[in-house]
Amino acid sequence: MTISRVIRTTHPGLRAKRIPLHGGLTVESKTLGTMLSYDMATANVSRTGLLLTLGRSKRVPFQINTLLELVVDGDSALFDRPVSCLGKVVRLDKREDEAEPRYGVHIIQIDGKDLDVWEKGVVQLETLALDKPMEQLPAA
Repeated sequence: MTISRVIRTTHPGLRAKRIPLHGGLTVESKTLGTMLSYDMATANVSRTGLLLTLGRSKRVPFQINTLLELVVDGDSALFDRPVSCLGKVVRLDKREDEAEPRYGVHIIQIDGKDLDVWEKGVVQLETLALDKPMEQLPAA
C-alpha cells in the first residue's frame, strides 16, 4: 500500500519561494490517463510546484485546470532519483516578450517516498540559491 500526501505551504494564501533554475530540470508530463507525453523543462521550482516551459516539445495542449501525471528529473540530474507526482495547471503565462508559453503547475498529490526526495532536492536548491548567484545554479 502506498501512502500519498498533499503538499501544502506552511501559511495558507502565501506563495512558496520560487527557485530559478538555469537550464531547468526535465519533466515528462502528460494529461491524466493518456499515453502521449511531453518533455518539458522547468523555469523555476518551489516546494509546492513548478513553472514549466515547452523544452523540446513544440506544442502542448494543456489548459488551466488540466490534471497532469509528472515525472520530474527523469535523469536524476539534481534529485536523488526521479520524482513522480500529480499536478494541476493553475496558470498559463503567455508573455509578449517570450516566444513560448509557461505553465504554472501546483503539485496536488505525491507519494511519501517521492515527497521526501522532492523536499530534500528543493531544500538543496534553496541552499544553493542563497550561496551562489542565479546564473551559477546547476543546469540539468
